[in-house]
Amino acid sequence: MKTLFIFFFSLFPVIVFASYNGILLDSTNLQPINNALISDSKHSVRSDINGSFILNSKEKTYHVKAYGYRPYSFNEDLNNSHIKLEAIHVKALYLTFWGASNNSKYFINGQKNKSKCSHCRCKK
Repeated sequence: MKTLFIFFFSLFPVIVFASYNGILLDSTNLQPINNALISDSKHSVRSDINGSFILNSKEKTYHVKAYGYRPYSFNEDLNNSHIKLEAIHVKALYLTFWGASNNSKYFINGQKNKSKCSHCRCKK
């Protein structure tokens, strides 16, 4: 009876929480991606310097977000421990209304400084 009790409680964490572990890699040069966010709907973890992560969860769908890479979603059924992320190549810069507003104090200060010479600060 004692052996059965120990056996049951040694398997208890496996029954309650399934875990998914893997390694995040750059798809072009196969270098590990560190500090990426791997999450399900309730929990999230970060990948370490080697791109490794372990997420304890009962869910089947996971999401990955990393700076400079496209967001990626996968199912536990993928059964692949090496996950390759595609890098994003920025072609344009998007400014929101708040960043491009002409009422901004930074914009107004910049306009004031444009009316002065750069070497002596006199008015042109």
